[in-house]
Amino acid sequence: MQPKRLLILLSLCFLATLTGCGAKIPPTHYYTFAPYAESGAQQPAAASVPAMLGLAAFDADAPYQQDKIVFRTSPYEVNFYEYHKWLRPPTDIVTETVRQQVAASWLFRAVQDDDARTDYLLRGRILMFDQWYIEQHSSEIRIEIRYQLQEAEDERTIWTETIATKATTPSLEILGTIQAFETALQQNIRQAITGMEHALAHTDGAGD
Repeated sequence: MQPKRLLILLSLCFLATLTGCGAKIPPTHYYTFAPYAESGAQQPAAASVPAMLGLAAFDADAPYQQDKIVFRTSPYEVNFYEYHKWLRPPTDIVTETVRQQVAASWLFRAVQDDDARTDYLLRGRILMFDQWYIEQHSSEIRIEIRYQLQEAEDERTIWTETIATKATTPSLEILGTIQAFETALQQNIRQAITGMEHALAHTDGAGD
């Protein structure tokens, strides 16, 4: 067999091995949180703050602007799961979860998009949205978000806080990891709601 033909044949065999004969590419799995469930509590006669809140889409540091799930074994290295991804980027997931929980808290009369006419504007930036392997057979979820609440008219900041929360994964299985992400984020947002409530209670005209 001519050397050129042999080289072509070997190349074709190598490609065939990569694409099917040997290594089968595993399917990619996509994850999100469980549908938000209302608490069932009766709607109050009036919101704590009779005002409209505008919610801006949350921003994020570079690793969290795409759909890959981040994990770390060290503060100095960022890793991504190859075949496990978010259904939507964390920026979308966090913004929607904030919207749901703030609306359900009845802190404000209503929660609208940031381009609507509102009294206050809430912004945020995701600083951490990671799974950390702390030991060989255990991990924890770490979420850190910086919030900023402003008066919509003059953009005066009335409250800002960076909130960090953690949740231990029940196992190293991926579904347990996603549930821990959900738990840590819900805790983070509850703390933010409490922070906003305290700040608004000391703001002149918040209840006008």
